[in-house]
Amino acid sequence: MRKEKCAQVKEPNESENGQMKLQRTIGYFEGVSFIIGTIVGAGIFISPTGVLKYSLLNVGVALIIWTACGIISLMGALCYAELGTALPFSGGEYSHIKRALGSPLAFVFMWTAMFNKPASNAARALLFAEYATQPFYGECLPPELLKKCLALAVLWCLGILNARSVKMAAWLQTVFTVLKMLALSVIAIGGIALLIRGRKENTARFEHAFSSEIPDAVQIAEAFFQGLYAYGGWWNLNYMAEEMKNPSRNIPWTVMTALPLVTVFYLLVNVSYLTVLTPKEIVSSDLIALTNFFGFSIWLMIGLTCASLIVLRYREPNLHRPYKVFLPVAFGMVAIALFLVLAPVIWSPTVQYIYASLFMLAGLPLYLPLVHFKIHFQFIDKITCYLQLLLQVSPANDKSE
Repeated sequence: MRKEKCAQVKEPNESENGQMKLQRTIGYFEGVSFIIGTIVGAGIFISPTGVLKYSLLNVGVALIIWTACGIISLMGALCYAELGTALPFSGGEYSHIKRALGSPLAFVFMWTAMFNKPASNAARALLFAEYATQPFYGECLPPELLKKCLALAVLWCLGILNARSVKMAAWLQTVFTVLKMLALSVIAIGGIALLIRGRKENTARFEHAFSSEIPDAVQIAEAFFQGLYAYGGWWNLNYMAEEMKNPSRNIPWTVMTALPLVTVFYLLVNVSYLTVLTPKEIVSSDLIALTNFFGFSIWLMIGLTCASLIVLRYREPNLHRPYKVFLPVAFGMVAIALFLVLAPVIWSPTVQYIYASLFMLAGLPLYLPLVHFKIHFQFIDKITCYLQLLLQVSPANDKSE
């Protein structure tokens, strides 16, 4: 009876022929707002500290890394745009890795993402709570319980909003994107105005930008982890591929608009920081997130996804691809991901990378019995059925099969 009840749930997105699919409600401007709003956040206030720290206070190197992070993010977004237009499934990287590299690696990705992405969102929410509560306490530190409660409330509100209405969530994202860009514009314009005045205390950091020590390969990789954390989120549009209007056109144009715009703003904001503060004053902040751990696992998955694009190009040459990225870009992304993942492990191994690797491999003991050998437990069906009824959701028909 319970299974029959689950099967009878009628979703508003169900088509006339009984196919379950998502409604296409997100256009070009909503997509641009979504990417910018997802990328721009607390990272631009936190990451400059880490980039300068691992750049050994070398201003020139730090600005080059910020520019390179923007270019790398654009390269990755263009690779994801090909996958998103050729295989516009809401599973995102999971669908692409499964199709190209097989179920085991796809399961490892999903296992990692199941913990990594919520943890990253929690870190961002806590950073928001830190900045939102600090003005009310002056020089004192806000209570930890208050920050955690505020962060939890933000996550709940955003989660409920996204579950209730994609259109409303897209509208709210647009509003917050405008507010974020206005805030960054104020910071950028203020710093540039001081720079134009030409006072020595404001221009001193740029007169000898490369005079400090040059970082080594490990420090450069860690500086990239910090900078790329601020650009994090460019891959999220692929999760909404099935909800995009005309995805073959809108996905590539969206990323080619949003990423260069974010890169320009980030450079201007960093120049403004360096106009007002010295590098030592910037790195004195203790607000660095767990970016090395997130960066290690995220860029391993990004490397696998870009490798999937290359594999599919040769394995399925006749697959309809409304947009095709220049193939060397995909090879470049795989090489960059390998460098970012392996450089710290080889030249400066620490226990956190061992923990990260063991955590990702910990999913395999679950994969073998439940997926590979297809051992079935009825209580899992009951839990799935209950959650579908409670949350009023149903999986879309899998067009990839």
